[in-house]
Amino acid sequence: MAKSMVQQKLEERYDNATNAVRTSRHTGDNTVKKKLMKAPSPYDNTKQPAVNEMLFEDSMIAEEIKERAAELRSEKFKWYLTKSFQILLSVGCAYLIFLIYGLMSTTYVYDARGNAVPQVLSLDEIKEVSEYNLMHNQYIQARALYERVLVLDYRIALGYEDPLLIAPEYEKTLEDISSLSVQIGALSTPAQYAQTMNMLLKWVQNDIALYCQNMSAAITQNNSTRMNNALTDRSNMYNDFKIITQNVATLGSRVSNVDISDILAWSPELYLQQYVGSDV
Repeated sequence: MAKSMVQQKLEERYDNATNAVRTSRHTGDNTVKKKLMKAPSPYDNTKQPAVNEMLFEDSMIAEEIKERAAELRSEKFKWYLTKSFQILLSVGCAYLIFLIYGLMSTTYVYDARGNAVPQVLSLDEIKEVSEYNLMHNQYIQARALYERVLVLDYRIALGYEDPLLIAPEYEKTLEDISSLSVQIGALSTPAQYAQTMNMLLKWVQNDIALYCQNMSAAITQNNSTRMNNALTDRSNMYNDFKIITQNVATLGSRVSNVDISDILAWSPELYLQQYVGSDV
């Protein structure tokens, strides 16, 4: 059984005193013997209650230390277990998202036996898709602004609302137009898409921006000149965006694994028909 620190110290003092007596036998020094009489033996019964109390306290402290160490080990194990579970869960979710994205973005073609197989793209083809999507995303954002303006014009044409209540919405659209203009201007465009992107930027900065400004001013100021300018801007906005849409579709037809069906099927007239149908 392991000895406590108190018992070890008592034994050490007793051993030192004993060694001193042995040394004194050769030197004839009696002072060591007198000191020895005062040195308590580790097994002295007269000191046993105090020693037992100290030993009991040592054992309680040791037991408490053992329990605390066990608790710390348990908490550490639980922490590692929870952390490992979180990491595995995150990896699993990321892998699942990757699989879902892969299934959704993968284009399938038919082989010689008529089986649908995934289309394999080279690194150059992947780069072409990425560059085209950069231009396509800006086009979609510009088209969303155009659709918003088409709805505002439709509401004014119906005559059910006071135009003065609609005019601020043209002004609000100008804020998003300004943001998109800055965004497109900051992009580094590949050479094959530079011309179409420049056309799109000019359409945002000039056509739709001027139209919204003139429409808002014409309504709020009851200004016929601004209204005539807005009508001219509306025609330019329509014709220029039609050309841009054709260019985006044509460029997309030259890139593998790109779906341009939505671009080919879109027009201002069809969008308004869908909007009116959903609004009925």
